[in-house]
Amino acid sequence: TRKGQRPLPALTPEYLQDVEGFARRFFRELFARLPKGAALILDNYQEVAPGQQFHQFLAQSVDEVPEGLVLVAISRRDPPDAYARLVANENVRLVEWDALKLTLEEARAIAGNRTRLEDAELGRLYARSGGWAAGFTLMLEGSRRDDGLAPDLGAGRDALFDYFAAQIFAKIPRIEQEFLAATAYLPQVPVSVARELTGNADSGTILEDLYRRHLFTHRRSGEEPTYWYHALFREFLLAQADRFWPDGQRRGIQRRAGQLIVAHGHLEAAFDLLCQAQAWQEGEALILRQASWLLGQGRGETLRGWIVALPNASVEANAWLRYWLGLSLVPVDQVQARVQLEDAFGAFRKSADTLGQMRSISSIIDTYFFEWSHWEPLDPWIEALEPLMLGSPAYPSREVEFDIHCSMLIAMLYRHPGHPMLQVCIDRVTSLIETDLDVNRKVVGATLLLTFCNLASRLDLGQHIVAIGEPLLKQPGVTPLNRVWWCNRLTFYLNARGDHEAVRGLAQEVRDIIESHGLKGLTGAAVLVEWHLGWAEMAMKQWDEAARVVQRMEQLARKSRPSDQLLVTEARLRLAMCRGDLALALRDAPRALE
Repeated sequence: TRKGQRPLPALTPEYLQDVEGFARRFFRELFARLPKGAALILDNYQEVAPGQQFHQFLAQSVDEVPEGLVLVAISRRDPPDAYARLVANENVRLVEWDALKLTLEEARAIAGNRTRLEDAELGRLYARSGGWAAGFTLMLEGSRRDDGLAPDLGAGRDALFDYFAAQIFAKIPRIEQEFLAATAYLPQVPVSVARELTGNADSGTILEDLYRRHLFTHRRSGEEPTYWYHALFREFLLAQADRFWPDGQRRGIQRRAGQLIVAHGHLEAAFDLLCQAQAWQEGEALILRQASWLLGQGRGETLRGWIVALPNASVEANAWLRYWLGLSLVPVDQVQARVQLEDAFGAFRKSADTLGQMRSISSIIDTYFFEWSHWEPLDPWIEALEPLMLGSPAYPSREVEFDIHCSMLIAMLYRHPGHPMLQVCIDRVTSLIETDLDVNRKVVGATLLLTFCNLASRLDLGQHIVAIGEPLLKQPGVTPLNRVWWCNRLTFYLNARGDHEAVRGLAQEVRDIIESHGLKGLTGAAVLVEWHLGWAEMAMKQWDEAARVVQRMEQLARKSRPSDQLLVTEARLRLAMCRGDLALALRDAPRALE
């Protein structure tokens, strides 16, 4: 992402019901940012296991590649089944091994830049390499060092690579061997990290020498050169690391490597290294530092995988790990989220951790908000949270204070609307919206405040909240999800003040956002905005239009969501009354009450 350019969309929970559509839109936007003539190259594609859904997403996204751009996947495996249709329809070109092999003339050109060989020797090396450029390069290196070719190499390019890598590896000093083996733990090797990991002052010289000799080492220039090893070479070096050091020493190197690459953004590689080193405390610390960021990126599954990778005893002993595990589940499995969050709350209460208790309760409230079904279970949590909030707690940040007050606001609004704490939360959320919170938090807060104004018939305060919220929606970076919910609450407000015509435009805007962004999981929001539109059409005595709205609601509503069924039944009931069909109204009224 260039400076000033909004980030590419993240796979946040609202997209999980249409990941294929998300993938197409993601690649469409990515390709739109590339200049004409650019190529997007996915190297080492064989590392994505054949059964992974990513292949299907990528295959479907090939249709998004615009004219003048090219997408290349480089793999040591045949294409997965997901590409069969594209290959058959000639929408992609499969470049087989025979087309990639070196010709004898190309081999001669490579050799001419490195060493002088008789034609017979050149031909022999070329024949033994099978036209494999990497193998031929290794043979040249072996020939330059006067090493003869072993007569009984194993079959296949991997065996050839291992043999010659071993030949080269054996000829360098032990200190350089250890340097290469240790730095192979790093997915990328900045010179400063290599120097700190190995203590070798010649790190830059060693890496540059490998790069200039084309020995399976790549380089990216910048303020500090960064190197990385060819995948096969890295596998070979890691095998040497297993042979070099006893378990304790090897785990120490892995632990140090994991610690060092965190600062360079290689979080998953760092966590894997810490796990291999059994450095559980460092792994826990990494999770706790990065949990909020991972969730913000829509990577709740990654966070859960990290926590589950720790020993059970570590998770049981750390309530914050259980809290983050529960929080990662809130958008996708509210019941299991509550299990973890309630467990974390119990541990926080036992240790008198006020902040932990408040955050756990806040997130438990959010699970009921996501379900939008039964609110009675909130009563004990409201009772537990109120004294904690009134005890002048030390919030670690405005964000945490804001989130807790928002959760308490929604809990009391739906369970205890006459509670004095409700006004406390309204005042505090309104105040915090004026601070330097990120725009999406502000939109969420404004949406909750407008919800209060709608349900409490506070049109005066609603006008003030709309004046705050509408400019926020014009800022870049507001998520489609937050736009949908703001528009939803705004339709209620506009109906309440009699601006029914404006509701039509907002309802269409919500439909367009849901359709263009593939937000198939927002059926609840879609049903609610249609309910508001039906209200507007009935207020304008447009009975036929209102009937069409009710039909759309019936198509959208989920039988498993009581709130959806209530809105559909209530809309039918209201329309029947408006049309004077009291018999139909009497039929639907008991069901609406139920």
